[in-house]
Amino acid sequence: MNYHLNIKEIRKLSETEFELEVTYTFTTSVKLPKLLMEKLERIAKEQKVTKSDLIRGWIHSFLALNPAEQDVIVSTYGKVSLDGGVKVLGIRLVDEVLNELDEIARRNNVSRSDIIRSIMVFKIEGYEKAK
Repeated sequence: MNYHLNIKEIRKLSETEFELEVTYTFTTSVKLPKLLMEKLERIAKEQKVTKSDLIRGWIHSFLALNPAEQDVIVSTYGKVSLDGGVKVLGIRLVDEVLNELDEIARRNNVSRSDIIRSIMVFKIEGYEKAK
Protein backbone atom coordinates (compact mmCIF):
# COMPACT_ATOMS: atom_id res chain seq x y z
CA MET A 1 0.00 0.00 0.00
CA ASN A 2 1.40 3.38 -0.99
CA TYR A 3 0.63 6.55 0.87
CA HIS A 4 0.75 10.21 -0.06
CA LEU A 5 0.96 13.21 2.22
CA ASN A 6 -1.04 16.15 0.89
CA ILE A 7 -0.61 19.63 2.33
CA LYS A 8 -3.98 21.35 2.16
CA GLU A 9 -3.17 24.65 3.83
CA ILE A 10 -0.24 26.46 5.42
CA ARG A 11 -0.86 29.17 8.02
CA LYS A 12 1.88 31.39 9.36
CA LEU A 13 1.63 31.64 13.14
CA SER A 14 4.78 33.70 13.74
CA GLU A 15 8.09 34.44 12.07
CA THR A 16 9.36 30.94 12.76
CA GLU A 17 6.17 28.90 13.25
CA PHE A 18 3.76 27.55 10.68
CA GLU A 19 0.70 25.38 10.95
CA LEU A 20 0.14 22.76 8.26
CA GLU A 21 -3.15 21.09 7.46
CA VAL A 22 -2.34 17.71 5.94
CA THR A 23 -4.24 14.68 4.74
CA TYR A 24 -2.97 11.18 4.17
CA THR A 25 -4.07 9.46 1.01
CA PHE A 26 -3.44 5.75 0.65
CA THR A 27 -3.47 3.70 -2.51
CA THR A 28 -5.03 0.31 -1.91
CA SER A 29 -5.25 -2.46 -4.49
CA VAL A 30 -8.27 -4.67 -5.00
CA LYS A 31 -8.46 -7.86 -7.06
CA LEU A 32 -11.60 -7.89 -9.18
CA PRO A 33 -13.07 -10.58 -11.42
CA LYS A 34 -12.67 -9.62 -15.09
CA LEU A 35 -16.44 -9.45 -15.58
CA LEU A 36 -16.83 -7.04 -12.66
CA MET A 37 -14.01 -4.87 -14.04
CA GLU A 38 -15.65 -4.80 -17.48
CA LYS A 39 -18.95 -3.69 -15.98
CA LEU A 40 -17.17 -1.02 -13.93
CA GLU A 41 -15.38 0.28 -17.03
CA ARG A 42 -18.65 0.41 -18.99
CA ILE A 43 -20.50 2.32 -16.25
CA ALA A 44 -17.58 4.73 -15.77
CA LYS A 45 -17.50 5.39 -19.51
CA GLU A 46 -21.27 5.96 -19.65
CA GLN A 47 -21.11 8.39 -16.72
CA LYS A 48 -17.92 10.04 -18.07
CA VAL A 49 -15.93 9.57 -14.86
CA THR A 50 -12.83 7.59 -13.96
CA LYS A 51 -13.19 4.14 -12.44
CA SER A 52 -11.58 5.36 -9.22
CA ASP A 53 -13.92 8.36 -8.94
CA LEU A 54 -16.91 6.10 -9.50
CA ILE A 55 -15.79 3.64 -6.81
CA ARG A 56 -14.96 6.46 -4.36
CA GLY A 57 -18.48 7.83 -4.84
CA TRP A 58 -19.95 4.39 -4.23
CA ILE A 59 -17.83 3.96 -1.11
CA HIS A 60 -18.92 7.34 0.28
CA SER A 61 -22.61 6.54 -0.31
CA PHE A 62 -22.07 3.14 1.38
CA LEU A 63 -20.41 4.76 4.40
CA ALA A 64 -23.41 7.12 4.73
CA LEU A 65 -25.67 4.13 5.43
CA ASN A 66 -26.31 2.97 8.98
CA PRO A 67 -24.24 -0.01 10.24
CA ALA A 68 -27.13 -2.47 9.97
CA GLU A 69 -27.63 -1.64 6.27
CA GLN A 70 -23.87 -1.88 5.67
CA ASP A 71 -23.77 -5.31 7.30
CA VAL A 72 -26.68 -6.57 5.16
CA ILE A 73 -24.90 -5.46 1.97
CA VAL A 74 -21.63 -7.07 3.06
CA SER A 75 -23.30 -10.34 4.05
CA THR A 76 -25.38 -10.46 0.86
CA TYR A 77 -22.70 -9.47 -1.65
CA GLY A 78 -19.50 -10.18 0.31
CA LYS A 79 -18.37 -13.42 -1.27
CA VAL A 80 -17.38 -12.59 -4.83
CA SER A 81 -15.66 -15.44 -6.66
CA LEU A 82 -12.29 -14.59 -8.19
CA ASP A 83 -12.41 -17.56 -10.58
CA GLY A 84 -12.09 -16.92 -14.29
CA GLY A 85 -9.27 -14.41 -14.10
CA VAL A 86 -8.74 -11.27 -12.12
CA LYS A 87 -7.64 -7.71 -12.71
CA VAL A 88 -6.10 -5.47 -10.08
CA LEU A 89 -7.45 -1.98 -9.52
CA GLY A 90 -5.69 0.65 -7.41
CA ILE A 91 -7.84 3.19 -5.58
CA ARG A 92 -6.68 6.24 -3.63
CA LEU A 93 -8.61 6.78 -0.42
CA VAL A 94 -8.12 9.23 2.42
CA ASP A 95 -7.11 7.89 5.81
CA GLU A 96 -10.53 8.32 7.43
CA VAL A 97 -12.34 6.38 4.69
CA LEU A 98 -9.80 3.57 4.85
CA ASN A 99 -10.20 3.36 8.63
CA GLU A 100 -14.00 3.18 8.30
CA LEU A 101 -13.74 0.39 5.72
CA ASP A 102 -11.32 -1.49 7.97
CA GLU A 103 -13.71 -1.15 10.91
CA ILE A 104 -16.60 -2.53 8.83
CA ALA A 105 -14.35 -5.37 7.66
CA ARG A 106 -13.44 -6.24 11.27
CA ARG A 107 -17.09 -6.09 12.30
CA ASN A 108 -18.04 -8.54 9.52
CA ASN A 109 -14.89 -10.68 9.75
CA VAL A 110 -13.93 -10.10 6.09
CA SER A 111 -11.15 -8.22 4.29
CA ARG A 112 -11.18 -4.62 3.10
CA SER A 113 -11.14 -5.95 -0.47
CA ASP A 114 -14.27 -8.00 0.27
CA ILE A 115 -15.99 -4.82 1.47
CA ILE A 116 -15.03 -2.89 -1.67
CA ARG A 117 -16.07 -5.76 -3.95
CA SER A 118 -19.43 -6.11 -2.16
CA ILE A 119 -20.07 -2.36 -2.57
CA MET A 120 -19.27 -2.64 -6.27
CA VAL A 121 -21.53 -5.65 -6.85
CA PHE A 122 -24.37 -3.96 -4.95
CA LYS A 123 -24.03 -0.70 -6.90
CA ILE A 124 -23.57 -2.37 -10.30
CA GLU A 125 -26.64 -4.54 -9.70
CA GLY A 126 -28.66 -1.45 -8.78
CA TYR A 127 -27.36 0.40 -11.85
CA GLU A 128 -28.29 -2.47 -14.17
CA LYS A 129 -31.79 -2.77 -12.65
CA ALA A 130 -32.36 0.97 -13.14
CA LYS A 131 -31.59 0.75 -16.87
